[in-house]
Amino acid sequence: WHSIYPRLLLDYYLYFAMVRLSRGLVLLAAAQAARVSNQGELEKEAAEDTAYAKTSQGDKVNIGITFNSSVSLHGNNIGTLDIQFPGGAQLSNQGFFSGQPPREWSYGAILGKSDNFVWPIPAVGTAFAFDHGVSDLILGDAVSGGNTGFRPEFDELVYSRQAAGGFHAYASTPQQAASQILREEQKESTLTIGQWASDGYFTHNRYTPKGRYDPKVKVKDSSQGFQAVNKNSAFTVTTLTRPSVLDIDNLFAATPNVPSSFRSAMDVHSDHGYMISG
Repeated sequence: WHSIYPRLLLDYYLYFAMVRLSRGLVLLAAAQAARVSNQGELEKEAAEDTAYAKTSQGDKVNIGITFNSSVSLHGNNIGTLDIQFPGGAQLSNQGFFSGQPPREWSYGAILGKSDNFVWPIPAVGTAFAFDHGVSDLILGDAVSGGNTGFRPEFDELVYSRQAAGGFHAYASTPQQAASQILREEQKESTLTIGQWASDGYFTHNRYTPKGRYDPKVKVKDSSQGFQAVNKNSAFTVTTLTRPSVLDIDNLFAATPNVPSSFRSAMDVHSDHGYMISG
């Protein structure tokens, strides 16, 4: 078991928070899985304090998220993600794509993703600025001395709703929810690679080869079923985990949902808990 500890500092505009919170609960209708794109209403049931400034403590890193208008950004950018590795590791372009990564994705950059469209987001120092087009951020493996790779894994909450008689409106078990999400992601696993314009739109060269990745997801605790959000709620919740893919909405939990360590790429690759498409 090996771990590497990143420092993740997240800063957003209040405007972004309000736009995201206004969208309400988004369900993957085609998959019938209650993936939450905005946890606003359900977080109110689960937490008493939803202050705009939120912080959490990890074993080796302080992780913070702040919703305010004090961050100096340019154009349509609405947030920055700051990633620092105390041990001197660097983000690579490895670990996400099947086969070789596209030449557009250089070492030290991350990818923005929306549906089946991806584009590189270069670092300015240790910070990555992004705008409203991003629904996911893709992080490659972190490489340290001796080219040892460490793969990020990100948790996300998935909700179901228990109706009268014990019937679940979306998924009856966490494993079923994971299977539904995996099938949905499989539909978007062939990726168009391009650029995100500063004015807020995607462009690409039609001759650029498409990329592909193999979606993976697991139930974080396979020994548990859906858990009640609280004693008075009809909603139930479970936690799923995906490697490399950070859902932006995870950051809007009462406690920011980001890891405090990365496992070795080999450990993640050989983790039999993951369900794999294809």
